[in-house]
Amino acid sequence: MRNLFRMTTVATCVITTLSLSAAKNESFHKGEDGELYLIEQAIDKSSNNKIEPTLLAQAKSDKPLDIIVFVKGDDLSKKFSAIEKRYEMQLNDLSERLKMVDKKYRPQKSLSEKEEQAFMKSKAAQMSDRDKALTRSLKKELDELLDKQRKEKAEIAAEAAQHKLDDMAQVIKSLGGEVREKVALGNAVSATIPATLLQQIADYTEVVKVAYDHPVDYELDVSMPSARYPTWHNDGFDGYPYDFGIVDSGV
Repeated sequence: MRNLFRMTTVATCVITTLSLSAAKNESFHKGEDGELYLIEQAIDKSSNNKIEPTLLAQAKSDKPLDIIVFVKGDDLSKKFSAIEKRYEMQLNDLSERLKMVDKKYRPQKSLSEKEEQAFMKSKAAQMSDRDKALTRSLKKELDELLDKQRKEKAEIAAEAAQHKLDDMAQVIKSLGGEVREKVALGNAVSATIPATLLQQIADYTEVVKVAYDHPVDYELDVSMPSARYPTWHNDGFDGYPYDFGIVDSGV
């Protein structure tokens, strides 16, 4: 049995490297289309509203609680924007070159569903080996550049959050709790605490939310076959020339 905190660490890191943590506790995810998407609403300042209802109910039993403590993040929007500006020209150039190749194999006018299906099966939609090689090369260069940008953001976010997480971890330890993990990119600390400490931890001004660290299990051995991914892939539906990934935390 594993805790939810451990399972969602990777997903949190991926999202947070592209997030802007505003002072008013709103988090935004910047998509590849350049748009900002709100992923977390502003949180009530009352300490009671910081605590997940499940935890409040469990605290009455006086048993130790597995928790995730989220602390306030710094506003890194200006630093992130500066990084994006440095990469903007190169990323736009690569994206436009990819679009130009893809456009050659798209219909020149709007088609009905039936007409589009017929077009996709025709030779006109079949990409040449030369353009496939070019597309792979451009995609590889684009992915590497995006990864480099994300790593720069991640390093800044991790550095900004580390001291706050260290302070929070010290508070939990001084009160008699046991700290298990710290994730700078998620502004989170996981811990096991006596139930009597729950309210005290939530009262700290730097704490944004205290959530229950649910026990969960990996079930990829079940989800992969049930979604029939191998069947789709073996039939040629591999998403080429685009890549995508699905992170399922089980929440």
